[in-house]
Amino acid sequence: MQGLGKLQQEEALQEAEMSSSEGETWIADEDIMVESGDDSWDLITCYCGKPFAGRPMIECNQCGIWVHLSCAKIKKSNVPDIFYCHKCRDVRRSGNKKDP
Repeated sequence: MQGLGKLQQEEALQEAEMSSSEGETWIADEDIMVESGDDSWDLITCYCGKPFAGRPMIECNQCGIWVHLSCAKIKKSNVPDIFYCHKCRDVRRSGNKKDP
């Protein structure tokens, strides 16, 4: 049964990558379609230093930086409504501490 799940995952990945007539690659991630030629494809905002490149990302509600879900250690099935990147989270924590 486990092998069947892996096969289904591979088929889903193959279906997610589609070619257009111009030879551009499209990535379909559930309800998101992104063209590889799009300016955002190579945009680097995540603190890992790697570009978007079709990988799922989440936006920090405070500073607006986009972080890969994998870098934020967030599963696609458990994306929070409100997200703070590690820098903003640290600032919020230090701001909440009261010195005696």
